[in-house]
Amino acid sequence: AASGLPLAQARLGPAVTLLGSQVLMVPVAGLDELALVVNEATADCGSPVDQRPFFGHLTLGRLRRGARSGLIGATVSAVFAVDEVSLVSSTLTPTGPNYRILRRFPCRG
Repeated sequence: AASGLPLAQARLGPAVTLLGSQVLMVPVAGLDELALVVNEATADCGSPVDQRPFFGHLTLGRLRRGARSGLIGATVSAVFAVDEVSLVSSTLTPTGPNYRILRRFPCRG
């Protein structure tokens, strides 16, 4: 199924905001079709599929409880091609998270 990943054009913006109360992020549009294909391809892997609707975003960081950021409201505008999807392993350690790319899947359109 990974060979059928569609090419996508990601559009960031319009501004930095919060997702929930602690995730500092920028909304990303243009990835709905790619997310649908990835969800379908991974439906039988691991945990049950998340029932929440897809919300494209780029996480900039996580705020400590009660913390504020001067970045909220900063305008962001960028467009870039998404030409691959990576399967990433995340392991939490006392010094922070470690990320390792397990596999890359090219988007072919």
